[in-house]
Amino acid sequence: RISCDYLVGADGARSTVREGIGAKMKGKYGLSRNYNVVFRAPGLAAAHRHGPATMYWQINADAPSLIGPMDRGDKWFFMPTHVPEGVKLADLAAAPDWIRRATGIDLPYEILSSDEWVASELLADNYRDRRVFLAGDACHLHPPFGGYGMNMGIADGVDLGWKLAAVLDGWGGAALLDSYARERRPVHEFVLEEAVINHSTLGNQLWQAGI
Repeated sequence: RISCDYLVGADGARSTVREGIGAKMKGKYGLSRNYNVVFRAPGLAAAHRHGPATMYWQINADAPSLIGPMDRGDKWFFMPTHVPEGVKLADLAAAPDWIRRATGIDLPYEILSSDEWVASELLADNYRDRRVFLAGDACHLHPPFGGYGMNMGIADGVDLGWKLAAVLDGWGGAALLDSYARERRPVHEFVLEEAVINHSTLGNQLWQAGI
């Protein structure tokens, strides 16, 4: 049991709070299949000529993808994008060959984890039921290209946070809380559209024969 004046469901894509208030995600599910592979590769940073970066775009016909260092040391991420149906990287034994094909660099690759994720364009049909609100991924999901996800979640929290504080302090009213969805939803719609445009211009689309 939870006793509170207000509840904000910032509990992610599989939101229990969203389910509890009966809100439904509307839009397009499954724009693409992708993988996040985390691996360890001593020497990889010095094995290419491109210099240090947070992310490298690998544009090729075999394994278009993103790759980059994680934190410090020899830990990296590898993200094949728009993976064809039937291709599975959940088998950790298959992942090193994918990395070799994508990078052209033959090193010992120790796979630490590999999981599939699906890019979608989804928006909740309702952000609120009485004293319960939704914020962040609980009410908007989009392809993660552009850095919008965390930024929108923080902005949701700022917008809703001061309004709840105003009501609890006694100088805000019901109309102020009603403005949360009215103000945030147009922003979410605009950013979802932008993220989908970014998603349509990855290494898969940039590849041309002869590059």
